[in-house]
Amino acid sequence: MIEMAEVGVNHLNLHQMRLTPYNFGPLTERGYVFLHGEKVTLLESELCALRLVRFGLEQGIPLPVNYCSFPYKSRFQQAAARHRAALAVRASGEEVTEAGYLRSLSATSVRYWEAALLENPSYSYPFEKIMLETGRALYVER
Repeated sequence: MIEMAEVGVNHLNLHQMRLTPYNFGPLTERGYVFLHGEKVTLLESELCALRLVRFGLEQGIPLPVNYCSFPYKSRFQQAAARHRAALAVRASGEEVTEAGYLRSLSATSVRYWEAALLENPSYSYPFEKIMLETGRALYVER
């Protein structure tokens, strides 16, 4: 961290690691401790991030450090992603809530939908196809 501050790094952003189908093998081979919650995260990644924050404070290192835990990312980044997806599929008369849900009002009911970004549409709900530069497609589905 000291070297980062000395060479002009403006801030350090640390993310909590989590277990996925793609990193399952390497992470389990290393003997990490897994925390079971909304998603499986690694205890050691949280401890390391907290130690780095404490070290920077104790040493007076002028490098802002942000620790982005999975619960934080899940709550706020998912809401932002939902909001962007909802803007792409909202219909006339619908509005996007602050939490990123689609809302429509009628004389008889209030209805909410969640917009999601998917690799494949379920075909159960209206969706929009988005082509990526790689040639792959993503779908925004209500």
